[in-house]
Formats: sequence, structure tokens, C-alpha cells
Amino acid sequence: MFTSIFGLVAFFATLNERLIELIYKPIAEQLPANPVVLMATPYLAMITGVALALSFQLDIISPLVTALSIDLVSPWPGIVITGLIIGSGSNFLHDIWPQTK
Repeated sequence: MFTSIFGLVAFFATLNERLIELIYKPIAEQLPANPVVLMATPYLAMITGVALALSFQLDIISPLVTALSIDLVSPWPGIVITGLIIGSGSNFLHDIWPQTK
């Protein structure tokens, strides 16, 4: 179950990253040279990542906690953390996923 959720999170992270690159970055580059506009990119990615996780109720933390036999009071922290992971992008997920040789 964990690998299927991780696959969904990886898919949404890649989707989120591509949407930011295709929609927001061209608009930001057309605006006058303002460093605040370009600095907002990671924050926008985090917000859209959390929105995707909330929309699809993606929670990568619950299977881990369940495997440790810990009862969760609420799934919301796991969903928000998953959204932040999605917002971090596919490169972040590639860095934390174990590499097989």
C-alpha cells in the first residue's frame, strides 16, 4: 500500500512542478524585474501541493504510522505533510527514494 501511495505522491509532485513551470514561470518572467515574484515560486508550489493533497486526500504518513501500530487522532497533519512533499517537487522525491543498483 505504501508504494502505491508513494507512486501517487510522486506523480502529483511531478504534475505540480510541471504546472508551475508551464503556467507561473512564463507569467513571472513577463513582469518587470522584481525578485519577489521569482522568490514566490517555491511558496506557490507548496500551496498548490497542499491543495492537491487535500483535494485527493493523499496521506503518505498514515501507512507509516499504522505500520508502527500508532493510532492517529486526525489524518490532517499527514495530508498537509504530504502536500508539502508534493510541493517540494519531483527532484526532492527522487532524492529521498531509495536507489536500487
